[in-house]
Amino acid sequence: MNIFQKIGTIITRPGEFFDDTIGEGIGPAFGFYAFIWLIFLIFVIPVVLVLAFFVGSSIAAILGVEAGVMLGGATLLFAALMGIGMYLSALIFSFVWAAILHLWCLIWGGIGDYADSYKICVYASTPALLFGWIPGINGLAQIWSLILVGVGLVRLHNVSTLRAVLMIIIPFIIFIGLFILLWVWGLATATSA
Repeated sequence: MNIFQKIGTIITRPGEFFDDTIGEGIGPAFGFYAFIWLIFLIFVIPVVLVLAFFVGSSIAAILGVEAGVMLGGATLLFAALMGIGMYLSALIFSFVWAAILHLWCLIWGGIGDYADSYKICVYASTPALLFGWIPGINGLAQIWSLILVGVGLVRLHNVSTLRAVLMIIIPFIIFIGLFILLWVWGLATATSA
């Protein structure tokens, strides 16, 4: 299966796709992730440059300087360095996220190995990386990626659908609770000063 067939199968038939990856190591998943991230950067860097142009033009107008002074080669260099940094960070942190997911799977009784957790992280990110740069669609792409995590958990870690849903929802509830707690603490601190 070539990379474009993989993309199509991940998005349209995820259960079948994850079943086909049983026994596959980390190597093919890592290569796929590296390719998908390059596609993402090809689309996202021009968007960042356009935003930088508009923001830079606004700042230049406020400062009373020519926009070209602020948006020359430095912006292009910054975009290139940002892209390289994002790419390398994504590749490195894919292993960290997989380790966190794998620990979470072990806590919940999942039977897969680390490679299965890595494949879930990588392949489930496909919609978010392919469509996450498009305003209005990015939220749906993120949701579809979370659904793919659930499908991967069921297929590769052999957990029930309910358990997979809880494994995804509980971290969000904890995160939202911590966010609210920090927000309330910040308000209390700010008003007491």
